[in-house]
Formats: sequence, structure tokens, C-alpha cells
Amino acid sequence: MSAPTIAPDTPVRSLLEVLNNSARKVAVVLDDGGRVAGLVSDGDLRRALLKYGTMELRADQIMNAQPTLGLVSDSDHALLARMRAKNIAQIPLVRADGVFERIVELRDLLGWARSHPNPVVLMAGGFGKRLYPLTENTPKPLLNVGGRPILETILLQFRHYGFTQFFISVHYLADQIEEYFGNGSQLGVDITYLREDSPLGTAGCLSLLPERPTMPFFVMNGDLLTDLNMEHLLRFHQESKGSVTVGALKWKFKVPYGVLEEVDGRIQRIVEKPTREELVSGGVYVVSPKALDMIAPDEYTDMPALLERAVARQDAPNVYLITESWYDIGQPHDLTRAESKYSDVFGPKSKLALL
Repeated sequence: MSAPTIAPDTPVRSLLEVLNNSARKVAVVLDDGGRVAGLVSDGDLRRALLKYGTMELRADQIMNAQPTLGLVSDSDHALLARMRAKNIAQIPLVRADGVFERIVELRDLLGWARSHPNPVVLMAGGFGKRLYPLTENTPKPLLNVGGRPILETILLQFRHYGFTQFFISVHYLADQIEEYFGNGSQLGVDITYLREDSPLGTAGCLSLLPERPTMPFFVMNGDLLTDLNMEHLLRFHQESKGSVTVGALKWKFKVPYGVLEEVDGRIQRIVEKPTREELVSGGVYVVSPKALDMIAPDEYTDMPALLERAVARQDAPNVYLITESWYDIGQPHDLTRAESKYSDVFGPKSKLALL
């Protein structure tokens, strides 16, 4: 499967759609003669959106204009050696006249099938109090959206991307979750439960893992629906080399009052009901094993506390900007909204097609 090709003046808004709908996480920028002008990876795009905060950019403004190239006549051995020496995951191949032919990725040369051993930890132990009385006798992850429990959709999404090793932290009405999913075999996955005798927080339950992971692993809230590409998120984390990567999104909200802008106690301007934008955690993370050193056994620890500890150790977490659909099922209106959008995100015509 070849990578998508685009023109240098392709708007970022269009590029975002191209990469979201492509199995490859990179687009090749070609000039009028079909020669490689640059590469734009999924990570390049998200870093640019995070830095500049605007869709009013073109591909040639954010691309890598000096990518490493190979010839179609190069052997796989030579290409693999070049990738390892340059620490890159893909090389565009060109003909002798410089015209682009195709792209080869590290995964192609290593025979990397869509099957990943990286564990996934899902947080499903919360009380869901804001959804009472719906959660009075049903744990929030088992509430139905789109005809199936929220947690089942999450499991199927990860399975779609080749992740099948799950650990689910449970506390409130844990028996119902364990009875519904069992060992996961009916869904084609393997599930181990992390039972919290008392709530340990969204990071504290990681101390209950039976064995210390040897590779980066996912941590995700069990009440979250998103069509985020989990392979892309993992690759971004591996390339960034930090202890934690946070899936984050830009959250807009309207201040319901006139905002006073002052200098030295004197009003300079009044902005009536302005719209603000903040970067917020999206409840999905990739964590490297070394981050577990910052969590004490049986200590209540939320993910924000873990992130602060990483910052204090001069190991600032990475940010992966979520531009995909994202629904946090926290309150009744969130449930209604997610239900209305479920078919668009996970239905037959979606990129995940879980229905």
C-alpha cells in the first residue's frame, strides 16, 4: 500500500483528512515534475497544529524538505541499514531520473504485521456518580452507546489496530464487568483484571500490573469514545522518546461574562463573552516502563500527578494532538451526544467500521 501523494500547496485541513484516512502515517509532497519535494508525517502535522494553532497552513510550510531518499534499485538490506543509521521509519524510493515511485517503511522490511504485543490498560473502576441514576446499578463502562457497552467499543477499536493484550482496572460493580467480558476470548483478545480493593486513581492501579511491562503501553479511560489511530499514537511516542505521551485536544469554551483587561488596576478593554481555547488531556496515554518508577505500590495516584512528577524529573511528557472525534461520557448530555454520533464514527462507512 503506497503512501498518499500531495502537492506543496495542499492546505493543512485537506492534509489532515488525507492522513486520517490513510493506513500510512506519512504523505509524500511532489513537485510538478513528480519529484519528491518533502515528507509530512502524522507527527509533523500534529506538532505544527499545536505550535501554530491554525489550519491556515500549507504542506510546504510544515514538511521535511530534505528527506532521506532511496533508489528503487536499492536492496532491502541497504534500505534497512540506512533507516537504522538515520533513525527514520520510511524512505521514498525514486527512479534514476528522480521521479517518485513508492515509499518503503520499516514495517515493510521487518514484516511488521498488524499485531502488536504492547499492553493496553483500561480504567474501568470509577463510580460514574455524575451519571446517576444510570450508574446506580450499572458500571459506567457497561452503559450502551450505539448498541454495545462503551468498554466493548474500546476493546474492538484497539483490536482493529492489532492490540490484544488488555488489563482492565475494576472496583465499582467489578463483578458485572468481569462477567460480561470474561477472559476476552469472545472478542479475540486476552483480558486480565486489576482489582482495586480501594480506588487507586488513574495511575495508581498501574502498580497492580502482575509484571512490569518491557515496552510502552497504553493507559486509557474506560468511558471514552474516539476514532484516534492507536498505531499512530504509539509510533509518535516511540519517536519522541519521553516517559509519557498525552493524547490532548484543544477545548474551546465561552466565558459567560464580559472580561476586563487591565493594566496597573485600570481597565484598558472590555471583551464581551469571549471564546477561550485551552489544551486539555484527552484521557488516553502511552507510558514507557520507566514511568512506573514514579508510582509507589498501593498509592492513590492520578495521571495528572504522574505527569507532574515527570516534569519535575526533567522528563516533560509529550503531547499528541487529537484531531479526531472524541467523546468523554461524563454526564447525561455526553451520553446523548455520543449516541447520536456513534454510527458516523464507528459505522460501516467509517474508517474503523466496528459495527
